[in-house]
This record gives sequence, structure tokens and C-alpha cells, in this order.
Amino acid sequence: MPFIAIPIFILLIGLFWKTFLPVALVLFIATSLFIGWFIYLGWKSKRRERQEEIRKIRNLMQSRIHEIDEMTGEQFEEFMYFFFRKSGWDVKRTPHSSDYGADLLVKSPQGKTICIQLKRYSKPVGVSAVQEVIAASKYYKTDDSMLITNSTLTRNAVRLAAESDVHVWDRERLISQLASENLKEMRETNGSGTRS
Repeated sequence: MPFIAIPIFILLIGLFWKTFLPVALVLFIATSLFIGWFIYLGWKSKRRERQEEIRKIRNLMQSRIHEIDEMTGEQFEEFMYFFFRKSGWDVKRTPHSSDYGADLLVKSPQGKTICIQLKRYSKPVGVSAVQEVIAASKYYKTDDSMLITNSTLTRNAVRLAAESDVHVWDRERLISQLASENLKEMRETNGSGTRS
């Protein structure tokens, strides 16, 4: 059936070419523009994805996350202690035993107090870590609570943290925060290692 339609279509074009030609030309131009627009949008989307991928790779390289993955829990606490101090926060360590679920107590430059539970894990962090930092926030009477991990959280831990207003820096957020701090430091030193 389609083979019959093609010769009929060609015959009709031959008979009515003067009428059909402007319509065909408009259809051809419109179709070309339409296809060109979709090709452009696809290219733009791929370009945006590639730029996002490059940004993530840069963040990963600047974040030192692979070093964190090799640290002990105590080394991770020490690392984050200095990270917050370098960022201009007042930082206090809690006792290693009987910390009530908080590893660091920080005070922002604006005066907001936050208790922080740090988890350097190779597996997803569960609900108990969120529960601990909630309890620690009440015990230390802080304005906010935060859970920072080099890993991810289980779905239930994410849900509990969201319901309890616990701020979470999972692996992706930690990488982003560390990279932005390193980038800020590089800008302050003009990339040369000396302050401007």
C-alpha cells in the first residue's frame, strides 16, 4: 500500500506543482527549523550535563574525600574540627566517651549553636545516628543539629532527619562544602599559596 501512495504523491506534485511548491517549501522550512531546534536543545542539554560532570569531578578533586575515606573516626573528627575553625566558627570537641551523640559543638559567626555528629562510614548511616544527634542537641541545648558523613544515609535516616530538622551533609554535600572551602582558600591566596 505505501508503494502505491508514493507514485500517486509524485503524480499529484507534478499536476499541482505550482500550487504545491510554496506549501512544500514552507513545510520543508518549518520541519527543518523544528528538527534544528530539537538538535540544538539536545546539544545544549548534553553540554549542560558535561559541565555538571566536570564540576563534580573538580569538586571531588578539591574535596580530599578520598583522604577522608582512609581516615579513622578520630582523624575525621580532627579534620572537621579544623575545617570549621578555618571557616571562622568557634568549635569545641565533646569528650570521646559520654559525648551524648555529638562530636563537635560549633557556633557560627552569627551566633547560632549547632551540635554535630560525625560518621566516617563505608556503609550507609542509619537512623540511630540521627536519633543520637537529636538527643545531643537537646542535651547541649543547641539551636540546631547536624549529621556529617562521608557516606550516604538510609532512606529511613533521611526521612527522620528531614522530619526532625537535622541538617545533613552526606557524601555529595560534604564534597561540595570541602571543595568550595578549598576554592575560597585558593582565591584568597591568588592560587599561588601566598595571601594577597
